[in-house]
Amino acid sequence: MTCWMWRNGNLEEDFERISPQLSSWGAFTTAGCENGKILLWSRHQSRLLGTLAELGCDPALRFPARSDLERLLERNRVTGIGVLRIVAACVSDERWDIQAVAEQGAQSGYGANPLRLELEAWQGVPPLVGHKTLARLAWDRARASAQKRGADDVLLTTEDGVVLETSVANVFARTGRRVATPPAPSACLPGVMRAWLMEKLPSLGVYLASTPLELDEVLSADEVWVSNAVIGVRRVASIGERKWSSWPVAEEIADLGLPAPGWPR
Repeated sequence: MTCWMWRNGNLEEDFERISPQLSSWGAFTTAGCENGKILLWSRHQSRLLGTLAELGCDPALRFPARSDLERLLERNRVTGIGVLRIVAACVSDERWDIQAVAEQGAQSGYGANPLRLELEAWQGVPPLVGHKTLARLAWDRARASAQKRGADDVLLTTEDGVVLETSVANVFARTGRRVATPPAPSACLPGVMRAWLMEKLPSLGVYLASTPLELDEVLSADEVWVSNAVIGVRRVASIGERKWSSWPVAEEIADLGLPAPGWPR
């Protein structure tokens, strides 16, 4: 079946159906979609444009509008749960290439199996940690190493035990009615779903702190979960040898109705 991609203002046939092979000087965002609609799009757009400004991208560059992307979803017959990726890469000193691809997504929501995480310590906080750049080798390699050890993903920390993020998600740890998450953008990506949760969590009667988070605090927490715009919230079953079997506040979050694919709203 012919697939389509949005590229620099036009819908084009993409017969090979592969992600664009572009330079690592650039940024991207991955949005969840449902029933042909893009969830939290204005937040994705704002974060991506902010990163591109930081990287020196021409502000006059043609950027896809919501209507362009919804037309892309329609052309690719992405119905129900979908995933949309917008990539902006500098391919020469004077030229940027912007592409968007869309595909069907996997079933998600609160019923998804809790994650198993392995630990990896980095020497420090990576440059541009607060931006979703195309230079993802360190994150991808860490995830692949954790998966070889039987885990689903990796929990990244500094050598001093300061928690950063997973390879693809932000981290939240609850102790009592206090929920802590690492500060963004100094220690982690300012995730789109993270921002939504930070606005909504106080309505559950919890105290939310965006603060440096020590690994010991995470391992002693009553429950841990991670978030991104595609999965919404995912419970954490284990970090190394530490295990959890109940996530009462995560259940309360489910009742809020997350703007993520597969979640009731």
